[in-house]
Amino acid sequence: MGWRRQLANVVVGGTGALVAVNTQTQTPSYLLNPGSTAAAAGLSGLALVATARKDRRSLLVTVPHAANLAVQFYQAGRWATAPSIIDPNKPRTRVVVLGSGWGAASFLKTLDRRLTGDDAWYDITVVSPNNFFQYTPLLPGAVTGSVEMRSIIESTRHLLEGKGAYLQAECLDVDPDKKVLQCRYNKPSRGNPQEHYFELPYDLLVCAVGAVSNTFHTPGVEEHAFFLKEARHAEQLRARINECLELASLPGTTPEQRTELLTFCVVGGGPTGVEIAAEMHDLFDEDLLPRFPHLREHVHVKLIETRDHILSAFDRHISEFADQQFARQGIEVVYNSRVKAVERDGVVLTVKDKEGPVKLTAGTTVWCTGIKMNPMVAKIISKMPAGQQANSKAAHVDHYLTVKGSEGAIYAIGDAATLDQEHVLDHAEELFKQADVDKNGKLSPQEVRGLIRDAKDKYPQLAEHALQLDIGPMSLMDELGETVEHLVDDTSSYLPTWMQSGKKSDQKAAQVTAAAAAAAEGARGTGKNEPQGITQEDFRARLEAIDKNLRALPATAQVASQQGKYLGGMFNAHRMLPAPPPDLTLREAVEPFDYHHLGTFAYVGGDQAVLELPTNGEEQGYLTGMLCGLLWKSAESFMQISLVNKYMVARDWMKVKMFGRDISDA
Repeated sequence: MGWRRQLANVVVGGTGALVAVNTQTQTPSYLLNPGSTAAAAGLSGLALVATARKDRRSLLVTVPHAANLAVQFYQAGRWATAPSIIDPNKPRTRVVVLGSGWGAASFLKTLDRRLTGDDAWYDITVVSPNNFFQYTPLLPGAVTGSVEMRSIIESTRHLLEGKGAYLQAECLDVDPDKKVLQCRYNKPSRGNPQEHYFELPYDLLVCAVGAVSNTFHTPGVEEHAFFLKEARHAEQLRARINECLELASLPGTTPEQRTELLTFCVVGGGPTGVEIAAEMHDLFDEDLLPRFPHLREHVHVKLIETRDHILSAFDRHISEFADQQFARQGIEVVYNSRVKAVERDGVVLTVKDKEGPVKLTAGTTVWCTGIKMNPMVAKIISKMPAGQQANSKAAHVDHYLTVKGSEGAIYAIGDAATLDQEHVLDHAEELFKQADVDKNGKLSPQEVRGLIRDAKDKYPQLAEHALQLDIGPMSLMDELGETVEHLVDDTSSYLPTWMQSGKKSDQKAAQVTAAAAAAAEGARGTGKNEPQGITQEDFRARLEAIDKNLRALPATAQVASQQGKYLGGMFNAHRMLPAPPPDLTLREAVEPFDYHHLGTFAYVGGDQAVLELPTNGEEQGYLTGMLCGLLWKSAESFMQISLVNKYMVARDWMKVKMFGRDISDA
């Protein structure tokens, strides 16, 4: 009985400790839930009463539950003195959200519904032509039936329940001066053939419209290629695969026609292109060809890549694994090739070291080569004051996700935004004077350490350097010299993959490396009596090397989700009043947005995946293989936006393994 009692004490005490630790003591007091506080306090009260009667000396139960009671009493005191969120003297702020993708969905989920009531802070309206959120990383799986489309879609109205209104329309234009949007319902039906236009006023605008596919003005792409950016694209491509298969199996179809119909060409060797090629191979190998064995020799999946390896943004070890995996599966990769034109029956390529165009015959071409600015974002940028917006791919935002030039009235997140990261080289002289405490014209290791730690919040590109300085016994002069070399190297361990520069062969990067190396050598001093340190010229060389590696955040769901959550948290913690002018005191109370790279998955077929882990400051970590494939499926199931979607995605994968994919047109 003794060990059973001890086990029970551990379980009961551990429960109290978990409740205490997970209590959000930093949540704004006006958002506290008195019901959960009372329940947590009651749990600990019952546990302490039971312990007093049975085993008064059980510290395993008494200590954690006494601590939990203290935490809950503290929460109750905060709730009792919390200010009311109802203020009749301040009208509700009209917040309009454009889009229903990752950024918008994350923002809406984070926003507390108690702040969106009739007498609360915000009046929320979402405007989007799609009345659903789509889990875009699994669109390749939806094409082939690995997961069903309904499993990765969540209703926008469900996300908005109790928080605001949804309007199914597209935004055509914005007037930042009058704060009015021009919108249109663009799905006319037989009963309502006319397009419906309307105006929508706002106080604060959250632009989360994402980006659109980039054709790079390649002839024939719009007419003959399939995209994979939205749910409708996945449905169109799935129908096309079935159409090609059925046509190829009809009597009278020649072998040449069958080969053309069943050749699928994917343009783009990034994660999306690799995953759709892998999913198509799995579909044919596991479900279609066993039912159409006479077509096996005619089926070909080809991937066109401009470089000499696929997944070029990943670590080189991952790229090599993906190349080998595709070779084993029979997926043909056409390296060092650019698409010159897309035609009805294939693509025309320009291949390195080959003269003239090369025609690649294919019945279906899938375009997965990149994104460009959404037209709505372009219109917002065009309305900003001159000199505020210079980026050609997205809206420039500050570290609080406010569009530059909008006077605090417009926010942009996800693919619609690019974070404005200030170049540290522009402030080299100011920073040098600030760091040169002893005014001897050189910076000692201690002075540079202090400067980097003080400036890393304003200049995030210095954060990795500060980390290295804190943990390494190496002298600063040696460390900075090595860091500069790594910064221009494709295999840099100091920065995550999305911030890395190109290859060492880049001429400008090589010049910077040489200048920095010479500066590092000079910084060590030439004589025993000469004080060692970094001169102002040396300092500029190092900052130039750092700025050369400054990159925008990647256009991924991970970034958009974190930005939406950050913005929703800011709206929860501080009442966002109509602008202008922007609330400068708010900027002092809010931490700037900080992106945390959590790693990047890519599925490569045959139940195998690759994972690039976040850099740990020393070397790039990665996982590959079957176990990584299991982790990928687990992560994609867990990351679904609702509990229902988590269940449905996991169910779909289990169903496919047990019974195969549904290959019908329905």
